[in-house]
Amino acid sequence: MPRKPLLFLFLSALIIFTMACGLFTPTTTGPTTAAPTAVPVQDKATNTPAVAQPAPTEPTAKDGSATSLADAKNAVIRIVAEGTYEYPGFGAVSQLGSGSGFIISPDGIAVTNNHVVTGAARIKVYFADGQKAYNAKILGVSECSDLAVIDIDGGDFPYLSWYDEKPEIGLDVYSMGYPLGDPNFTRHGGAISKEEADGNTSWTAVATVIEHDAIINPGNSGGPLVTEDGQVVGVNYSGASEFDQYYAIPASAAKDVIADLQDGKSVTSIGINGEAMVTEDQSMSGIWVYSVASGSPADKSGIKAGDFLLEMEGISLGRDGILTDYCDVLRTHNADDTLGLKLVRFGTGEVMEGQLNGRELTTIDTIDLSGTEATPTAEVDAPAFYVEEFDTELPLWTSFFFGEDNADFELTTDKSLLTFDIKDANTYVYLTYDPYTYTDVRLDASVLNQADTNVNALGLVCRYDAELGWYEFNITSGGLWELYRYDEKTKKFISIWNGGSTGIKTGQNENVFGLVCEGTKISAYINGNLMKTVTDTRLTEGQVGISVSAFADVPVTVSFDAMVISEP
Repeated sequence: MPRKPLLFLFLSALIIFTMACGLFTPTTTGPTTAAPTAVPVQDKATNTPAVAQPAPTEPTAKDGSATSLADAKNAVIRIVAEGTYEYPGFGAVSQLGSGSGFIISPDGIAVTNNHVVTGAARIKVYFADGQKAYNAKILGVSECSDLAVIDIDGGDFPYLSWYDEKPEIGLDVYSMGYPLGDPNFTRHGGAISKEEADGNTSWTAVATVIEHDAIINPGNSGGPLVTEDGQVVGVNYSGASEFDQYYAIPASAAKDVIADLQDGKSVTSIGINGEAMVTEDQSMSGIWVYSVASGSPADKSGIKAGDFLLEMEGISLGRDGILTDYCDVLRTHNADDTLGLKLVRFGTGEVMEGQLNGRELTTIDTIDLSGTEATPTAEVDAPAFYVEEFDTELPLWTSFFFGEDNADFELTTDKSLLTFDIKDANTYVYLTYDPYTYTDVRLDASVLNQADTNVNALGLVCRYDAELGWYEFNITSGGLWELYRYDEKTKKFISIWNGGSTGIKTGQNENVFGLVCEGTKISAYINGNLMKTVTDTRLTEGQVGISVSAFADVPVTVSFDAMVISEP
C-alpha cells in the first residue's frame, strides 16, 4: 500500500521527486513517496510565518509534563528546515521544508523525523501562540528509524511524557502538529486500528508501526500521536489518506533510539537524506541521496548529494523500492565499522567504489548518459499543496502564446516576481506547470498590475490538456471577468459565465485571484470573494497554468508575486 512521508515543502524552486526524466524511469514495488509540496509564505522577509514564544503551562503532573490535550498543544512545535538538496534531473536546489515535532524535556530537547531535518543548513522552531522563532541544532538522527532529536535554544519549555502501556486497538488517540505548513496548530481525533503494521517505506525501515485513523497530512511529520491526557503513543511519520490509514512509530520503539540521539549519537545512519528507487525494468535499484550532513561518515567517504548508492558491503540496495536492504546492512555493523560502497554519480557519469570509515571513493568506470538511459526518479502523486514564488528560472513551467509569430514579449523572474512584459497587441502568453495532472485543484495568485492603464487581462488555468483545451478564469484590471473553456479542437474560447466586480483594485495595485476546479464545478474568486460557481462537464483533469494578455494598447506589464496550488 502506498504511504506518503509527511514533510511539507515550500521551495524557492519547486523540485518534486517524480517528474524528471533521466537515466531511467523507475517504478517502486514497495511503498512510494508522495511529492513534497510547499507552504504559503507569511513573512516575505524571513520566508517563514512569524510566531511568538508560548507561555509555559502550569504543570500538573509530578514530573511537570503535560497532562491534558490543552497542555500538550503548547509542547508541539513547527519546524522549518532550510537547506540545499539534489533531485533527479534538476541539480542542487535551495528549499524550505515544514514539519512538526514535540518537546520531551523542559530544556528544549525535541523529537521529530529524520526526513524533516537531515541535510538542513538552518532550523527554526515555532510555537502555536506567539511570534518568536527559536534556533535549534541537531543532536542525532536515525535514517532507518526516521527519528531525530533537536535542541531548541532556551529553557523552561512545556513538554510531553511517553505513554508506557502497550497501545491497543480502539485506544483513543489524537494527532497534533502543523499540517500543510500552516502556522495554526491542528488536532485530529481517532483511534488505533492496528497495533502492529509494516513500517518499511522508500525512505525508512521501521520494523513495526502503529496504524490509526487520526488524520495526518504533509507537515505532520514528526508530530506526536497522544492519548487524551497528552501522553505520547507514537511519532507520526507517514500516511495513506486515500484509505484513511495513518502511521506512527510507537513509543516503545522510539524511546531507546531517542535516548541515544539525545546523547549525540546517530543510530543506523551514515548522514544522508535519501530514498530507495527501482528502475521500471527492474534492472537497477539503489538509494538516491538528496543531501549529505557535513562531517558525517557519508560526507567523509566522499558521498555527495545526487549520488545513487548501488551497493553496500556487496549487497544490492533498494531492491523492493524500500530502504530495508540498506538498513539491514547498517544494523548488522557498528557505527565505526568499515563498509564497502558502490555508487553512480549521474552528474559526471562516474561509477565509483570506496568505503565508509575507510578509503575514499574512486572512479572505476563511466556511464554514457547521452543514450536512452535516464536518471532515477520516484513515482509519486501530484503535490496536494505548494507555493510557487517564481524566484527561479522556472524549470518546471512551459510557455506558449497566441498571436503573431513575431510577437514581442518577455518573461523574467526577479525578487520572487514573475513578470510578463508584452509589447505587441493581441498577444496571449500562457505558462503551464508541466509535471502533474490535477482533477480537483484550487489556484490562488497574487498579481500586481504595473501599468496605469487597464487594457491587460490575466488568467488562471486548470485542467489544461494540449489536445482538449482548458478552463480559464480571465480577469481584466478594469473590473470585468469571465469563466470560459478553450476548445483545442475548434480553436475557440467558449464563454461559460462573465461578470464584473468593483472589488478589483485598478491601476498599479495588487489583487488576489482564485480558481477552483472541483468535480463538474468551476468557481472564481476575487480578493477572497466568490464571484460565481458554474457547471461544465467537458474537461475532467489536466495541468494548471497562468496567462497574461495584451489587447489594443501596449505595452503591458504584469507580475505574479506568488501562486498557491492546493486542494479545494
